[in-house]
Amino acid sequence: MAKLFISQVYLQQYSTINDNVDYDLVAPIIRMTQELEIRGILGTNLYNLLISQLPTVQGGANSLTVANKILLDDYVLPCNLAYLMADISLPLKFRYMAKGIQERSGENSSPISTTDLKYIIDGWKNKAESYEDLLIRFIKQNYQDYPEYNTNTGIGTVRPRRSAFTSPIWTRSRLKDTRNNISENPYWGDERP
Repeated sequence: MAKLFISQVYLQQYSTINDNVDYDLVAPIIRMTQELEIRGILGTNLYNLLISQLPTVQGGANSLTVANKILLDDYVLPCNLAYLMADISLPLKFRYMAKGIQERSGENSSPISTTDLKYIIDGWKNKAESYEDLLIRFIKQNYQDYPEYNTNTGIGTVRPRRSAFTSPIWTRSRLKDTRNNISENPYWGDERP
């Protein structure tokens, strides 16, 4: 089994996921967010270094350096947890069963609407991107402690993301960069620098 940054104890202490949610249901989502999001933020080399320094069994000794422990505890874990909260929302609402995808409901509760769920997911993704920004800024500020961050080359390695925020809006700076392809005028309309 792959080593996970988020343990069951950490999940129960720091997340809003109820204790009665089976960790075996959550663990694959933790692994997915860790491999897709955290590896994308750290890059393959730094990610693999952190994984190699984790204990092999729950509660075992780890070989994390002081710098890597600060990185993991203060930046990676909160970021991973926020991405987990965004990604776990759908599997907690719906379940893949032999009869198809089923919506979960309890005796004393009712499921929220998919529109409300989208609002919650977007909120968690915004928080995750904020944690990601803090993480990237921390690594850049302390680059001497994390040389693996800048050594990702070759096929099969993931280069770290340099910016945390995604935006579906095409901002003016992007338009200005492509102005020669769109118009001879360096500005759109009456805009001035």
